[in-house]
Amino acid sequence: RITGELLFHVETINPVQCPAQVIGDRVLVADTGGYVYLLDRDGSVLWRYHAGGPIYRDPLIHGEQILIGTSTDLLVSLSIETGQWRWSFRPEEVLVRSELSVLGSSKPVVHEGKAYMGLSDGRVVCLDANNGLLQWELQLGKGRFLDVDTQPVITDEGLLVIGAYSGPLIAVDLATRARAWDIDNGVVGDLLYQYDRVYYTDGEGELHCLLAEDGHEEWTFKPKGSKELMNSPVGSGRTLMVSMYNGQMFAIDAFDGSVIWHHEPRKSLLGSGIPPTLAGRQILTLTGDGVVRSFRAPPGFYDTLDEEP
Repeated sequence: RITGELLFHVETINPVQCPAQVIGDRVLVADTGGYVYLLDRDGSVLWRYHAGGPIYRDPLIHGEQILIGTSTDLLVSLSIETGQWRWSFRPEEVLVRSELSVLGSSKPVVHEGKAYMGLSDGRVVCLDANNGLLQWELQLGKGRFLDVDTQPVITDEGLLVIGAYSGPLIAVDLATRARAWDIDNGVVGDLLYQYDRVYYTDGEGELHCLLAEDGHEEWTFKPKGSKELMNSPVGSGRTLMVSMYNGQMFAIDAFDGSVIWHHEPRKSLLGSGIPPTLAGRQILTLTGDGVVRSFRAPPGFYDTLDEEP
């Protein structure tokens, strides 16, 4: 991370589109052909498993299991230690021909023994995280792209917030399963929940900040004249990092939406379709042509959980 020196190199069977996961001194990798690999610290493959469908979202580590969602709406649970199958869930219905899918299912989230996941046909399902049995479901997605492919978040007040690609974005009270609020706007990428606020980007390249309690919109941000899409926001204390598909990067104040600083890449460098990775003031990005870039944020980058100004 400090020098950029290559420590090991592993050839996967298919291209990799989702981020790798660090589990202690091991690394979990999933490829677009559906293979999941657990690597040792030297890059040797400890085990490999085929999940049954293309994987575009990073798996979820929960306790001793790995939850893997595929673009075919299959959710598989594996043992971290052995890679053995524990359980799987596949919805009864699939997409009809008139519907289109972008990424398929979402990355799941687990809360109080339940796993919540969005599906490519517009549904949200609640499963028992121990055995994969369906507990309840609701229809969310609408329009041409029904996909509920954004990872849901759960607020401190027990609201499940989740959105579909073509909208809406809703909050569901997990105690009553009633809708607490909804917004008629689509969501691109994953949600971010911090400071009792929900942050998301939409299909118009705009960043939104909502109060988690009632969905009230506090502010929005969009670079002047920009037509580029934004990646999912990444939080670091009071600062939000958002990167554009053209390689631009903005540090945004999480409370008022003002720009703290802005990075404009050289025109020779390609942009990125994934959010940056933060480690203190170090920012790591992966460009569209496979180049990892590292740079240090300038003064004014808040990387601690300061009190609200």
